[in-house]
Amino acid sequence: EGDLVLFGPDGVARCSDRGLTGKLGDAQHRGMLYLRGLGEGTILDVEDPVYGRIALEIRHIKTDVKTELRDGSPTFDIRTGVRLLMREASGNPAEGYTDSDLARIAGLASRAMNADMIDSIQAAGAAGSDVFGFYRYLRRGEPAYWQANSKNWHGLMAGASYGVRVDVQVDRLGN
Repeated sequence: EGDLVLFGPDGVARCSDRGLTGKLGDAQHRGMLYLRGLGEGTILDVEDPVYGRIALEIRHIKTDVKTELRDGSPTFDIRTGVRLLMREASGNPAEGYTDSDLARIAGLASRAMNADMIDSIQAAGAAGSDVFGFYRYLRRGEPAYWQANSKNWHGLMAGASYGVRVDVQVDRLGN
């Protein structure tokens, strides 16, 4: 029932029962992985005028999605918890950062991941492609709505509401 994601040599394609529905850009691909609770072992780069470029390895990611109906439309509350390991920093050795520095870096990572997730949702919704499997949460949480609207889910997905929150913890090497 959900759309497929095909990984190819020239990018990531979205497919549905109607065929190819488009491609995911790099940020949208990352967002899709985060939304599906995937991406462990990958690197997230963030840039800051104070700290420079910082490479963070995704050590653990867990995404939880809750759904409800508001004014007759589905609303998805998406919470992602991420544990990152600082791998490389252009401006300072990782062990030189204070706890407040790490909190600032966590905020940068949270905003970057949040932006990727929202971009991915918007692009897929505009194309009528549910590469995230949101239908599963709707089917489980609002079965009557799902039964009445499942045949038109791809059209309804773009009009659904999505709230995204990313909670990040950054560890230094050795933690």
